[in-house]
Amino acid sequence: MKLKILIGLVGLWLVGMIGSTVGYWSSENAMRAKYRRAIELGEQHAPLPAEGMSRLTDACRGKLKPGGPNSIGSYVAKMKSLPTLEKDSWHVDRTLLGVATVWRMDLTDRFFESMTIDDIPLTSALKEQANPADWLRHLNSASKGSPEFGEVRYLIVARYDTLTLPMVDGDTFQPGTGVFGAKVLSFPDGAVLCEGGGAVRMSSRVSASGRGDSEAQANAANLVPFVFTLGVTHTPLADLCDVGGPELCKLTAEWVSAERDAH
Repeated sequence: MKLKILIGLVGLWLVGMIGSTVGYWSSENAMRAKYRRAIELGEQHAPLPAEGMSRLTDACRGKLKPGGPNSIGSYVAKMKSLPTLEKDSWHVDRTLLGVATVWRMDLTDRFFESMTIDDIPLTSALKEQANPADWLRHLNSASKGSPEFGEVRYLIVARYDTLTLPMVDGDTFQPGTGVFGAKVLSFPDGAVLCEGGGAVRMSSRVSASGRGDSEAQANAANLVPFVFTLGVTHTPLADLCDVGGPELCKLTAEWVSAERDAH
């Protein structure tokens, strides 16, 4: 009797693992294909800033249908040259930005030099799904993706020409600068809907903790370049955050100043 129960449990585990593996493998590879498509579109269509370009917000006004916070994403294309900065602080080149809600509502960015986006083989998917406790979590993450490209209707593809890092002077700093050109594409087909440009809008305030005011000030100063690079990646999305609604605008505002200056 016990042997039959054991055999039955093993059988249920095998059926569950195979079903979960197929779902995970299919969803994960579909999500990775969308990442590759976003990179392809970004590198193909992202324009350099040009004289006389309309502001992105003006160029796209009335041309995009508002939706949820996952309805629009942004890809910042590769640059020919980058300012010298510690690699761990750099959030600009080869960065994809979107909204993730697998665990909580948040913006997410990925660095493709350290991420494998090739299709995963079925054998690897089987290993990932060996533990029944992971089945639901893996299926949820794979089906949604991060960012959630299943819901993305619009993709902003932006490219900066040059960037100037912020200058720190004591407890103040001069914001970094840079202008970008951008197109908004329908996703995943890649039709161009509008084109414009803008200027990076770095957060005007950087704070950090420390043992005393002097250490906190030094820590904040070290964070300034990092905050600038987040402004670089977030600004194109922030300029069109209205398409994603107040939730998306609130998230982008964490790293981007409120003013939408002409460039």
